Order: sequence, then C-alpha cells, then structure tokens
Amino acid sequence: MYLCGISTSGTAVCDVYDLQTGTRSTFATDLVGTPCLVGADPVTEHVFVATQQADSQNATVTEYNARGTKLNTYETGINPKAFVFDVGIKYEEY
Repeated sequence: MYLCGISTSGTAVCDVYDLQTGTRSTFATDLVGTPCLVGADPVTEHVFVATQQADSQNATVTEYNARGTKLNTYETGINPKAFVFDVGIKYEEY
C-alpha cells in the first residue's frame, strides 16, 4: 500500500506499507508540491504519483519503478482525479 502526503517537517513524501509484515518505509522523497493522487500499474509495477503546486497550475506526475527509482515526469492538467491502467484480460474457452 502506498501512502503519500506531507511529513511533519513539511516536505512531500511517499511511503510504502507492507501489509504482511506491518512495516512502513520511505518510497520517494523527491516530490515537488502536494501529493494528490497515487496509483500502481499491476503489470509493470510502476508507481505514479501526482503532485499539485496550486489549484490554478497544472499537476506533475512522477513515475517510479517498484524500488522507488524515478523514471519519468509528466505534466498533466489541473487536479488529476484518477489513473487508468490498460492491463487487458485474456479469456480462455473451456
């Protein structure tokens, strides 16, 4: 489970919480702005975090791999609301 927000020191941070072990560790600390959306692609295991500077500015989406390495950044519109991942489903006939 990914948790993103503002730390007690006032910086944006994303943590990952392991549901099996109950441990929480820092995933990303290089975010600029306030985290407003997080999503994980179930196929590639890439994590996407959207951050907003101000209500009147476009947001930035940062893409990370499963280990927290920054891969790309993208500019989006104001206040993104959802990520959609095209994972496809294969149906087999019996």
